Amino acid sequence: MAAVVDFRGTVPRTRDDVRGLQPYIRQLVGEPFLFARESYGDELTLHFGQEVELPPFRGRRRTEGTHVLTLRASKWWIKSVPRAALVASDDPGPGLPGVPVTLRDLELNPPITPGERVAWVEVRPFYGVGWPGGIELAFRFSDGSFLELRPRYDPEDAVHDLADWELFTPYKRYIKAGPGVQWEYAPSDQPPADDAPPV
Repeated sequence: MAAVVDFRGTVPRTRDDVRGLQPYIRQLVGEPFLFARESYGDELTLHFGQEVELPPFRGRRRTEGTHVLTLRASKWWIKSVPRAALVASDDPGPGLPGVPVTLRDLELNPPITPGERVAWVEVRPFYGVGWPGGIELAFRFSDGSFLELRPRYDPEDAVHDLADWELFTPYKRYIKAGPGVQWEYAPSDQPPADDAPPV
């Protein structure tokens, strides 16, 4: 039996059903990587699909991808096949291998080659010890490069209400993953319903 998933539909906040998220994240399969961009709050965003023009801001031309992945409150690592390197969001620490880079460095010299396509994408639950965990996201690109996002948890935070990652789509919808093992596929052109309980 065949099934159709409407990317223009919505899914209310859902807890623990990570398998239900898989068809929505698969809309990235086949999309080319365009560029990386540093966003507000030291957040890395990855742009995929077709490049679209935005209204100018302070006289400057701006573009974005039709699909924009925000890494928000996640730690991430990218295995770059063309650069024969691993790029990670967290400094490995003193005495361990690694050269610090800024998000601006990654914007100017992205570890994923522009034009490489998403060959495979998967989501899976990630359970932490003593915290609610979240949803991991993993990609493989057509050149063999690999990207993985994992929820980040800071026990010093009294409230952890930030999405671990988000994917904005050309259908005026976005996936909000986290906090915890919950997600929603909601309109991106309307204010979020933060008070909606998970189902």
